[in-house]
Amino acid sequence: MGIERAFRGFDYSSRGIALVAMWGLFILFPLAAERWYLSNAAGIPLREVPALVAQKQEYALRVDWAAPSLLAKELRERYFPQMAQLEKAELFHRGKPILMRYRIYDASLGLLGRVQEDQYNRRFVEVLDVQGRRRIEEWSERKAPEGGAEAQKQEENFYEGLVAYYTYDGSVLVQGDVQDLRGKTLWKDRYRYDRTGALRAVYREYADTGERENISFVSLLGLGNDPIPSSEKGSLGIGMAEREQGVKKSEVNLDSRGRVLEERQLDEKGALVVTVYNRWDSDRLVEQRRVYPDGRESRTSYQYDTEGRLTEERNYQQGVLERRVFYQGEQEVEELYQNGKTILRIVREGGVKVREEWPGRRR
Repeated sequence: MGIERAFRGFDYSSRGIALVAMWGLFILFPLAAERWYLSNAAGIPLREVPALVAQKQEYALRVDWAAPSLLAKELRERYFPQMAQLEKAELFHRGKPILMRYRIYDASLGLLGRVQEDQYNRRFVEVLDVQGRRRIEEWSERKAPEGGAEAQKQEENFYEGLVAYYTYDGSVLVQGDVQDLRGKTLWKDRYRYDRTGALRAVYREYADTGERENISFVSLLGLGNDPIPSSEKGSLGIGMAEREQGVKKSEVNLDSRGRVLEERQLDEKGALVVTVYNRWDSDRLVEQRRVYPDGRESRTSYQYDTEGRLTEERNYQQGVLERRVFYQGEQEVEELYQNGKTILRIVREGGVKVREEWPGRRR
């Protein structure tokens, strides 16, 4: 499907896990040396920035090539025996790594699949066929061996979860066979579509009981041939990412180019914490608004030169300018405002502060 979504949570005890292939937010990074991005809690690269600037942000994303041996041996042998190159993207929250994503390539730099691991020991694996279709998906969680400390020393941690194997008719997904990681068949899903190509229903049959159920879908955003299914059986089409400071999941709406237009951050009870709106000019983020349920609003605007390099950033609270950052060659100048006047100016070179000024202060 054209609209893709972020890594979603899963519950092994629930039979309502819907297995529509909605992989998202694995951005296709260009083949280059280490790169740093200003990011958010979902790991979306909003814009490229110098390393020292990125490391001062709440969320930063580092992208680089890595040795293939960095990927777990079991994954290399089971899913990616043809792996030759490995690209990793590591998400940091206030300097602490919280999420790792891998892109796996063959010797010709053809994409074989993706892997994501988070700080809660959860893993998502996607294996692609030669046509770029999702062939296999795994949702799993690392578990410690049962027993006392001595038993845990002698045994390695293991993964517990689900694997889905997908079948296509041309470019259309028609069936998903779901197993546990030991190879036991759990259920089979058959996908049905309407005349527009939108997913209409999933017919599910469980292997152990033969029980059948139908899961119906409707479009949330009305995006024509790129439907976003939704069901009480699961949170399909809604990109979810674990968050800190009271935020447990996100609902992310993308446009046809994969750009994030809106992100709703929710707490563990599903209550709205903040809604983030992004405005784009081509692939450049030009404005981001954060609107809170109590009516508070903050806004950040970005300006670029003709070559796409960031030249200025402005931060507003309730419509009032509080902070401005602009770039002059190798210098970064940060200004703080109060009542419309500059109260502090900081000049940095290469991310290091070289000068501090207090306009209007008497000497």
